[in-house]
Amino acid sequence: MAHGPITLSLVVPAYNQRARSTRAAAAAGKFLATHYGDRAELIVVDDGSAPEQRLHAEDLPPGAVLVTHPQNLGKGGAIRSGVARARGENIVFTDSDGHQKRPIMVHRAILGSMERFIGGLIEHFAGKFPLWCAPKQVALIPIREEHADYVRQVSARLRAEGLRVECMDHPAHLNKKIKEATHEKVPFLLIAGDREVQERSVTVRQRDVEQQQTVPFEDFRRRSRALQVTRRADLGSADDR
Repeated sequence: MAHGPITLSLVVPAYNQRARSTRAAAAAGKFLATHYGDRAELIVVDDGSAPEQRLHAEDLPPGAVLVTHPQNLGKGGAIRSGVARARGENIVFTDSDGHQKRPIMVHRAILGSMERFIGGLIEHFAGKFPLWCAPKQVALIPIREEHADYVRQVSARLRAEGLRVECMDHPAHLNKKIKEATHEKVPFLLIAGDREVQERSVTVRQRDVEQQQTVPFEDFRRRSRALQVTRRADLGSADDR
């Protein structure tokens, strides 16, 4: 099977037994060949939990890829095979020999469980989420107490745009607040002092960018809104508005 735009992952737990897993792989390969031809690729994932039942390359349809590693299971979408579901739902069929037999059921999981999918997402981004899916998108810090009212106003404007914002106006040292927000991998940290209040601007500290920039608040609002709407994978730059 040649590489192409269609990839099917067939997960075969070792308790299926080698013969059953081989039949499931053959059925998946036949399905792909019938419906997608040489545009499809079959990846068979064996969890490796039972070495004596482990699949071998010669058990698979021509061109199929065999992966044996438990960490490949359950992180995302997959086509799974097994007899437990057929047994639980009492599904049988009449074979060519006239006897009733229990089928191997092939079923799909689009995302796997939501918990496993989110776990895979966290691992992929290492906690540094794009703005649109970050749990906390913007943190705002006043330099002194007299700047807190302006920071609250800015926070309200951003929340009105649908952003998840934390207004860090509680009593604490400025550097401590910056450290907390940085540790939480917040995409944008906005700082406001005398200059920002007077100019209606914000000083932007972007995650993983050492140089901070002071920009008009409206520019940042448009930029963050665009990142939110377009679901861009990176944070862009201050020139993006």
